[in-house]
Amino acid sequence: MIIDKAIATIHDAISEQGLTATSIDTDNYKRVWSRDATMTGIAGCLHGDIKVISAFADSIDTLRDHQHSIGIIPSNVGEDVSYGSIAGRVDATLWYIIAVQIYVRTTQDQEFLQNHIQSIVKAFSVIEAWEFNGRHLVYTPTSGNWADEYPIQGYTLYDNCLRLWGLRLWSELFETGEKADAVSYTIKSNLWLDSKKEKRYNSNLYQRTLAKSKSQFFEAGFDPSRYYRMFDAAGNGLALMLGLADENQIESICQHIESLFNTLQADYVPAFWPPIKEGDSLWSSIQENYSYDFKNHPHHFHNGGIWPIMMGWLNVGLKIVGKENLAFRIQSQYNAFAKAENYIFSEYISSDTFKAGGKSKMCFSASGAILMNATKEELQRIL
Repeated sequence: MIIDKAIATIHDAISEQGLTATSIDTDNYKRVWSRDATMTGIAGCLHGDIKVISAFADSIDTLRDHQHSIGIIPSNVGEDVSYGSIAGRVDATLWYIIAVQIYVRTTQDQEFLQNHIQSIVKAFSVIEAWEFNGRHLVYTPTSGNWADEYPIQGYTLYDNCLRLWGLRLWSELFETGEKADAVSYTIKSNLWLDSKKEKRYNSNLYQRTLAKSKSQFFEAGFDPSRYYRMFDAAGNGLALMLGLADENQIESICQHIESLFNTLQADYVPAFWPPIKEGDSLWSSIQENYSYDFKNHPHHFHNGGIWPIMMGWLNVGLKIVGKENLAFRIQSQYNAFAKAENYIFSEYISSDTFKAGGKSKMCFSASGAILMNATKEELQRIL
């Protein structure tokens, strides 16, 4: 039932340009967003829905047709083109790189591949420039990815895992295996704090942060002055999917997820945890950063809100590493919620009241439902 409802929600959001974020014309949502369209297209590929897969191709073409001359892929395209508002969106270009190859893997459409090769080369080039220092991690500015009203910047787990995934997807065609290995090593060496002596970006910062506590999970990111030590559900899900965690780290991540279940008294995982509250060091940063109105109250939106799409990527990672039982608990909890809210696929769920929040009929959330309900075999075949 939930898959049928999710696919119907996505069908309603299809336009001539491709897959829009929602069928509801509100704020800036009824546009082709690189990240939304890619995740929705991947969900369509997992389900094998011809209509969604066709719209996925239209979305990819739309993004390519509006690529910036230096290689940047638009954040979103509607009547006009946006590469980001206050800051550019790093993940928009990363998701495009992933989108092309996932579509080609699914359809075996070699002509489509050839029509995007030049754009992919330019996209890889600008991504490498965003390292700024040639040390293998991409630097994301504040507001530079999906969590555009959340105070995190620098070498983020989420963006660098996307970069690694893209490199691996294209490794045979572009011989990017050596670079992928370097990126993989650098993520593991800098975003999991332990006592092993390895090359670090900032040894002093690493050691000062490690002295407070070792990592229980991959850290959300770091910049030249601090580590962001909140749990990033999607980032850790992607890290698991990409095989970045060893057996001990996998168990540690799973223990942390179970502790979140106990804290919330429900089998949910917020996009970022814990919430930033008034008086915390990041409160002023989160309070001042918003587009239409302030949504990041504690337990809401990016600030401790439960996003089905980000739980979806966490579930993907858990299933890939063989933790299906833990994934099933999250899947069952969300399936029950979606049924209770009559499958409106709300943008997020508050982590204090467990009520629907944000916009409804979101392809993001419908896609999260499809990811959560996919089997390990389906995920391995497409991803």
